[in-house]
Amino acid sequence: MLRPEEKSFQKKPKTNVIELEIESEGLDFYYQPAVLKDYETYLDRVLDIVLAENPETVLDFGGGTGELAKQLIENGVETTVNDISQEAYDNRVVDDFILGDIFDVLPTMADNSYDLIIDVGVLKYIEKERADELVAEI
Repeated sequence: MLRPEEKSFQKKPKTNVIELEIESEGLDFYYQPAVLKDYETYLDRVLDIVLAENPETVLDFGGGTGELAKQLIENGVETTVNDISQEAYDNRVVDDFILGDIFDVLPTMADNSYDLIIDVGVLKYIEKERADELVAEI
């Protein structure tokens, strides 16, 4: 375990499990599978909403590795993921993936390229002026 005076590990740890003693009140801690289960439930709800729109084509910007896109494809919806993350691209679960910043990618697309463009959690991280610009482009 790291002592307060240590700033970083001196060598690569043998495992990615780190144990820390934490004293707290009023905080809830979750083991990762519980978080993933909540995320899967969330994606199921988003999937239902998207499918209710009956799109033939979807662009999922900020779609991460493409978990939602994979489900859309399994439901017969032609879906493309756009994400800026190289890690998401390297771990993608769909083939139709555009690696890049949505601000650079979207203007290169022809108008009406997709029936539906979705964002599940990225827009809230974009400053208002840029978000307005993006929504206008969409």
